[in-house]
Amino acid sequence: DLLHFVWEERGGPSVSEPDALGFGSRLMQATAGSLNGTARCSYDPDGVRWILELPLARIRGGQSAGPSGAA
Repeated sequence: DLLHFVWEERGGPSVSEPDALGFGSRLMQATAGSLNGTARCSYDPDGVRWILELPLARIRGGQSAGPSGAA
């Protein structure tokens, strides 16, 4: 089971890929990596798109969710 999360920002000023990673990008990648997941960012002229994929077992702490969704 995998959490697939997409964040898109559109309608703002034109964007381009930065020369260096900023704090937020490093934080997203480090957090995803610590959970055995991935974080990818794409920079299109009309907006930014982040895709995070995280194993649900790591998010739940290795516990199965009960009927109400609580661990």
